[in-house]
Amino acid sequence: MKTVFRLLLSTIALFTIITSCTKDALDHGYENPIDLELSTEWYEDNFDGVQNEIWYRVDIGDVVSQVYIEWSEKDYHGSSRNFTAEVSVDAYWLDGESEYFIDKDKGYGADARLVNLSSESGLLVRVRNLNEAPGTFALKIYDKEQISEIELVEIVIGQDWHTASIAEGEILGFIVTGGVESQEVIVQWAEHDSPEEGYTADIKGSVYKLDMESPYNIAGSDKIFSGKDNSHSDNPKGVILDQGENNFVILISLNDFLKEGSFAIQAK
Repeated sequence: MKTVFRLLLSTIALFTIITSCTKDALDHGYENPIDLELSTEWYEDNFDGVQNEIWYRVDIGDVVSQVYIEWSEKDYHGSSRNFTAEVSVDAYWLDGESEYFIDKDKGYGADARLVNLSSESGLLVRVRNLNEAPGTFALKIYDKEQISEIELVEIVIGQDWHTASIAEGEILGFIVTGGVESQEVIVQWAEHDSPEEGYTADIKGSVYKLDMESPYNIAGSDKIFSGKDNSHSDNPKGVILDQGENNFVILISLNDFLKEGSFAIQAK
């Protein structure tokens, strides 16, 4: 029998526009940023081909300590949307100079960026237009302490393939259990272009410790196992578990947002 574990994860949040914004200078300064509030939907915006960066201010309060920043853009937006701008995103303290991260691309879905907030009660976000041409994009924020339930389905090390299906915008979670003879565990999946036939989804996977915040490194590599594609049976990726650990978490999301459907996953 499959054991279903429930994990509290972030809901997604909308940036609601309150005022308009223009930006003149480049040295991490800002003038009249758009004020945003946490909510539940995408906030859509656009570049006119003249103004090529937009600043946003998010006032959060003292209760929230971690947020995710997520954005949609050209080629990374899901099949129900069609954004046209290619963007990079920076996040700063409210002083506009101290950095959380800078110049990040591809922040959709499982690639959303986690920010551990400073003692301040907000942050600044800058979106820059990489092509300096008219185009559209969208933003949203995940408050890590706002909760929604996601089912973590148990898969046991060494058992046969576990099959599932995934739709646009979904993140599916699996908790891997069972004793291991060594600390190295192979994580592999079957999808639309893997040696196993009959699967239709194009997926990517991430492997985390039980805290759901610390990704494992890929075995034999200094790269983290986060948002990785093509861990197929003919070239699987593995992780080396921390000493004494037998359990870990796998998150699966779509790699190509037009290719929803079926897949299978296995740990051994």
